[in-house]
Amino acid sequence: MVAAEGGVEPSADPKQWNTSCEIANSDNQQLHWQSDARETAVAEAVAAVAHSGGHEYGSSHFEALNLMLPRAASAALGSRSESGSIRIKLGSQAQSEGSAIAGTHAVLHGYEALRAMRARAHEFRKGYHNWRRHQAHGARGDVHDVFAEDASTATQHVIPWSHNAASSLESTGILMRASSTNGSDNAARGIILTAPGAAPPPSALAEVEALSRGHSMEKMELEPKWLRFFFNPHTPLLSAGVWPLRRDFLPHISQKATVPQYPVDSTAVKCWIAHIGVGGFHRSHQCVFYDDLLTKTALGLLPDDLPEGVDRGPWAVCGVGILPSDKRMCDILHDQEFLYTVLTRSQRICEARVVGSLMDFVFAPEEPMRLRGLLVDLRTKLLSLTITEKGYCMATDGNLDRESRGVKSDLTIAKANKTTWQGVETPQTAIGLIYMGLALRRAAGIRPFTVLSCDNIPNNGKLLKRMVVQFATEVDVEMATWISKHVCFPCTMVDRITPMTGSEHIALLEEDYGVGDKWPVVAEDFKQWVIGDTFCNDRPFFEAVGCLVVREVQSYEEMKLKLLNAGHSCIAYISTLLGYRYVDEAIRDVRISGFLRSYMDEATPCLKDLKVDIERYKERVVERFGNAFVKDELQRVAQDGSSKFYSTTRSSICQLLEQHKGVAKISLALAAWIVYFATDQVDGIKIEPSDPKTNVLRGFACEALRQPFCVSPVASFLHTVYGLPDALASVLTRWVTMAVAALSQRGVAETLDVGGPLEALLEACFHKEPSWMRFVEFSGQRGGARRLLSESSGIPGQPVDDKQEHYYTDKESADTDRLQEHNEAA
Repeated sequence: MVAAEGGVEPSADPKQWNTSCEIANSDNQQLHWQSDARETAVAEAVAAVAHSGGHEYGSSHFEALNLMLPRAASAALGSRSESGSIRIKLGSQAQSEGSAIAGTHAVLHGYEALRAMRARAHEFRKGYHNWRRHQAHGARGDVHDVFAEDASTATQHVIPWSHNAASSLESTGILMRASSTNGSDNAARGIILTAPGAAPPPSALAEVEALSRGHSMEKMELEPKWLRFFFNPHTPLLSAGVWPLRRDFLPHISQKATVPQYPVDSTAVKCWIAHIGVGGFHRSHQCVFYDDLLTKTALGLLPDDLPEGVDRGPWAVCGVGILPSDKRMCDILHDQEFLYTVLTRSQRICEARVVGSLMDFVFAPEEPMRLRGLLVDLRTKLLSLTITEKGYCMATDGNLDRESRGVKSDLTIAKANKTTWQGVETPQTAIGLIYMGLALRRAAGIRPFTVLSCDNIPNNGKLLKRMVVQFATEVDVEMATWISKHVCFPCTMVDRITPMTGSEHIALLEEDYGVGDKWPVVAEDFKQWVIGDTFCNDRPFFEAVGCLVVREVQSYEEMKLKLLNAGHSCIAYISTLLGYRYVDEAIRDVRISGFLRSYMDEATPCLKDLKVDIERYKERVVERFGNAFVKDELQRVAQDGSSKFYSTTRSSICQLLEQHKGVAKISLALAAWIVYFATDQVDGIKIEPSDPKTNVLRGFACEALRQPFCVSPVASFLHTVYGLPDALASVLTRWVTMAVAALSQRGVAETLDVGGPLEALLEACFHKEPSWMRFVEFSGQRGGARRLLSESSGIPGQPVDDKQEHYYTDKESADTDRLQEHNEAA
């Protein structure tokens, strides 16, 4: 039974209620419904809820009114009397006795709450529906930003939510748009209930934004229990806003994230580390180790007796940018007082950590004098760099690329300045900048800094020293001799998978941890750093934070480079050709994970003096690649393939070929790279190779696919990348040519399904009846393999043109015994 305030009992039949009631909005503008008949249906719905024992989403029986009726200026709250009837207070003031519902102007509340709740539910419905329709791609499982779509397009993909009473009434056409008696557009827009799945009206955007940030609003009361799920399926509803990443807000950020436990103050720094190339990897790797070291130093956890040549510090990093692309990083770090966040994600851990060990940044093109001051500062005792393989300006013969534009420019500047360096010109390459710093320190009589390479290159310290000394030789022979004698270039091994930062990572950090970081870093939970113990100046106490300082680094770096880094490159192109976008998705395909493991088994004989369980290490590599929480893009891994393959696979190829062992797996990876260069798109994904030698390599790749069994374009492609000796290059070319033919004729999927290029071609040769022994028999005869592959070209009986240089030619008969051994090994 429903009773009005004042004790008058209305009719039990809701159809007898006055259906022309007027409703006042928050501006006291009088609104009326366009159809009295439809208001009757609303009254029936209200009565049904009143008699049903309350709305399913709230403890109060009349929370349903907030979901079913338009807004008004004051509250309309329901309470149950002792007799079990429902007492409703209508209007801002109690009605006089004798009044009836028929003459009452109902003043109800809650439209702001309704609109905000429905916007949140609408957001979740679209995200959840997309999640069900697609595989999870983003760090939060989102396919894409659904609000970035056109509103009409987004609506088409949404399944209406049938549990919302107001949505149900709207979908059946019961609730109509209200019009304003005074013609106010704002009033009319304020009363509109949008259809299920449509974006909220523009006037509600500010309210929804405020609600999502946890701010209270005037005349709004919410029961957020059910919204804790519908707002975000992964995290609870945020009750606080997003804090900008600055030192003043660290106490607030510390509630959900780890913050520095030491004073983030550059004036207290005793020893500086100048670092060239501040990117994602440096910030997720070296800076994190330095952050740990600063914490231990501040807490007094370092031992009293430190090894000779170790300075207690505190140590901090000053970033150095020399490329135009470094300007954005410089600006963001300055805005955030050089703070940034590392988001560590895996199946075992998910945490955010604010790092403060990077305390300054110099953008060299705009601050040449600051750069000079940093390089000659007595406190600068270490210069490190992460500039990727192409930053070392090395030609394919292993020497300095003197024809490089940057090297030419830096040599001109260096020859003009000699050791004085009075000009304000800034070097364009890291090699030129290192020479500049060492020349300045030598001229000033200052002890040189140690130069520490932190890139994934074999013998990175030795390689860097060779490049710097060759550069110095072109300028000043005495300077080159001084560098060779007095400057140390330790070798290192660095390891931590760090994908490119995306917009979803920034949003994840804001929503889960309340941190507003413009350029955070996402990384796996594993990290390792091995450093050669050769320093010409003081160094940090690396051992205190888990680094290994050893005499010989080669065994560590070879294992990592030849298995993990090379494996990364080997699966990048073949996975992309199969339509995958992320590394973890590809690894879940048993064909890719099996191929990765097969490649690592093929390269294992090239590793010597191993100090770890190699089989367990290979299993760990597959596990790390399969980390679904990192979402490492294959596009990132595929960048700079020419320099990556050179540095990680060249020595393995040479060793295997010299020992007459098979190179089937690495050849398949190289063939996939060639096909990748010649492919425009796969499953709608556009392929855009990013490589310093793209223009040259793409031409050879396209030619190789046009003539599947012609070795000339493949030979030119491989020579551009590796520059191998002729004897080794000839054998590798034949392996890769065969793999290219298999991929182009049989496809990537079928080649992997049947076990490799040889098996795929054999199925084509023998009408899908593999006969490995027959192929060995033919390949063991003079020109036999040539005839076999001629048959596989699809033109049986057509002779091979002796004038063309095909996969096998008569002039290669001297290598037939080696070829048979290769086939057996494969």
